[in-house]
Amino acid sequence: MAVEIVATGKTCRRPMPQYVREPNMAEKMPKMSREFLEEECLRVARRALGCRDLTAVKIARADPPGSGPNWYVKEFVPPLPPIAEREARELCVRLAGQYALMGQDLK
Repeated sequence: MAVEIVATGKTCRRPMPQYVREPNMAEKMPKMSREFLEEECLRVARRALGCRDLTAVKIARADPPGSGPNWYVKEFVPPLPPIAEREARELCVRLAGQYALMGQDLK
């Protein structure tokens, strides 16, 4: 697919990037323990505005259909204001795309 440049009417021959979703994404990610992921989420979430006093992040196992992260943030301790929680969750979602939760514990 080419992109047309409107100002000059020329066509750019650079191909558009194609993103292919890999099957079984969780199998290819590094598997980490629940403790590691909770500590890493805590470290990252404390960077968000209004989250400096965060003391713990609790995660839960997810069972995604097909590929996708196999865990998610269940709870922030203490509870955060809605805007701060949204920002902290966005930061933790990036980690969920980088690491898989190891084992089959269902806490």
